[in-house]
Amino acid sequence: MSLFKNRIPKNSVSFSEETYELQFPKPPVHVEQEEIEVEIEVDYAELIAQQEALHAEMCQLRKDQQMLQAERKQLLEEKEQFKMHVHEQIEQLEAARLQFQQKQKETAYEWAELLWDQSLQLAEKVVNQAIDTHGLDILPILKGIVETLPTSFEKLIITVHPETFERIEAEKENTKEYWLLQLVEWKYDFSMEFGEFVIEEEKEFFEFKFAPIFEKLRQRWEEQKVFEEV
Repeated sequence: MSLFKNRIPKNSVSFSEETYELQFPKPPVHVEQEEIEVEIEVDYAELIAQQEALHAEMCQLRKDQQMLQAERKQLLEEKEQFKMHVHEQIEQLEAARLQFQQKQKETAYEWAELLWDQSLQLAEKVVNQAIDTHGLDILPILKGIVETLPTSFEKLIITVHPETFERIEAEKENTKEYWLLQLVEWKYDFSMEFGEFVIEEEKEFFEFKFAPIFEKLRQRWEEQKVFEEV
């Protein structure tokens, strides 16, 4: 084999006036290892700072949330305490109202009982006796009943027959006890008998009328008589 087999034949080579520019790739820029390390260190420090700031912000948010939860719990406790306080106040007011009503009932009962007993005692002097009620001294009877009132009063309303009022006006000239009746508002009722009266104080009232008083006394005496016979 000839060593010159791959040679270009001489007659196949030609010359041309065209020019060509040869270009060669630029060599890579050399970066110092220190600059890369500095850049990496700077990025890592910034990341650490951002993480620390985020952690601090999360901690603050957690504290704020805990504070809000504590305030909400305190508000709920205060609300419950206020409801209990209102409930206790309502119960106390209701108990006081019931106690006041019971006291009013007891006072009214005591007042009626005392006035009734006083009326019976006064009527015992005239029952079963053929006397004219016009001969009675009205003011002492009225004074005796007013003095037995179990409660103080600012004003009384007394209803009488006009003749009874005229008798009281005449009797007051000769007695020192009329000052008890200075706070009385007088009313008139022609259907009442002479000497009878009705005393009113706020919502309570007492009637001093001869017929029911005498009837009650007669019943007592009849019962007493039957008991003695037995």
